[in-house]
Amino acid sequence: MAPASEDSRRAAACVAAAINALSTTIDAHVDELGRIWRVTSRGVLRARRDGVDRYILPHFADPGSDLGRIDIEALANCTIGRVRWHDHEPVIVAELLFGQRLRTHETWLLEYRWTNPTGEPSSVVAHAVRHRVEQY
Repeated sequence: MAPASEDSRRAAACVAAAINALSTTIDAHVDELGRIWRVTSRGVLRARRDGVDRYILPHFADPGSDLGRIDIEALANCTIGRVRWHDHEPVIVAELLFGQRLRTHETWLLEYRWTNPTGEPSSVVAHAVRHRVEQY
């Protein structure tokens, strides 16, 4: 993993604007210390233009997290591409690659998982979306 550059941030914004999340389901697992140590997510995405082949996934880790120990797994219909992290904040961004290019309005189902064995106890699970979604 490498720190994110300004160019990679701009590229991520272009890719993010090309796809909508129609539905997202998240399962958060809390350990005995109160840390959210694993998050599994399933989503249905729709391409807003031809040629979309990836989803840019930000993950906001708990304070105190060791970003180098966070594991990202592709579980269904994707593979992990580039992974970058913020230099001063507990934020990681990963590419989930589809393995094919979508056409405009074509949908894609994928599943992935974050595992974070570090961090402080959590009191909240949050997920941000740019556009209205039908299910969350």
